Amino acid sequence: MKKLSLITFVFFNLTIYSQVQITGTIIDGVTNETLIGANVIIKSTNQGTATDFNGKYKIIYNKLPVIFKISYLGYKDLEIKIDSK
Repeated sequence: MKKLSLITFVFFNLTIYSQVQITGTIIDGVTNETLIGANVIIKSTNQGTATDFNGKYKIIYNKLPVIFKISYLGYKDLEIKIDSK
């Protein structure tokens, strides 16, 4: 199986609703190419998104920490925890 890597840039937007915007880029761990259409889902919820043409995603969620499950056809699934640090 191919290795899936994740580069996550966490930006905290303090809004009235206390929501957090999490953005990042999904790349292939061997070739460093971005993965178009990779699934980024918040574990234990049905909330998620897919990466765009540049491998980028954005999710707005109401609390941290959060665990992302990243999947892509032909690659091993990856789980990553995002917290406030």
